[in-house]
Amino acid sequence: MDRNFRGRAARPLTPDDLRLAADAFEAALNALDESVPIDPFTARRTLARYVIEHVFDGERDPERLSRGALEHLMRAGMARSA
Repeated sequence: MDRNFRGRAARPLTPDDLRLAADAFEAALNALDESVPIDPFTARRTLARYVIEHVFDGERDPERLSRGALEHLMRAGMARSA
């Protein structure tokens, strides 16, 4: 059985799931304050990992995914949102 990032049983993501994840990721990127000096690779990786993990866990609200990814990034002390 395949596992997701957290070691749970993973189900295949549908094209709609992937579009939702991409939209949430893009919204989170667009909300970042560009004046904050953070490593873009680290920020993108952190946001993407959060979004994908939560899509695998069943979250389907792109606004909640985006907001949660930004909050996760801020808790890690990496950024501020615009």
